[in-house]
Amino acid sequence: AVIKAPKIIKVGTDFSGIDGSVTALNRMFPYGKFRVIFGSDTNRDAHVMSAHMPGARPEKMYVDVNDRTPAKEKEDGPLDLYVTTPPCQPFSSAGNRHGVADARGKLLSVSVKFIARCQPRCVVLENVKGFSTKKFASVKNGVTKALNGAGYEVHWQVLTSDNFQVPQKRARTFMVAI
Repeated sequence: AVIKAPKIIKVGTDFSGIDGSVTALNRMFPYGKFRVIFGSDTNRDAHVMSAHMPGARPEKMYVDVNDRTPAKEKEDGPLDLYVTTPPCQPFSSAGNRHGVADARGKLLSVSVKFIARCQPRCVVLENVKGFSTKKFASVKNGVTKALNGAGYEVHWQVLTSDNFQVPQKRARTFMVAI
């Protein structure tokens, strides 16, 4: 099937941080070709950074991903791209590795439920390499199963930044769901 790109891409991000995904989109597309409908992050400094970045900025910033209600989601309309970067500490070798038993790890389900409910056209999830280890295979498989059940084709891969001309070696797990 052929997927036709919209004239203006509607984007939403969760666990946005300094919103590297929006920075990348600003580099890829001319101004006005995409809108950042919302972002979310508990860190108030991230809100300040997002408000002052050049190019497109989030139209709404939520402090908590749970602040978005179905009524607010309907108001925002459908998304073309949803980028989520749930907390990595529960899956990181430098963290406690308690996965979804950690309160931060449970936040992954907020993203999965949002995807199933709102059906963005394309989803990118990014996390640490540890997310793709055998220890968390059931979590990764659960996400895949839930998104397959919502009609998505899901692809996972660990990518290393130095393969993309970034002067550091940092492996990250990426999921793309269409």
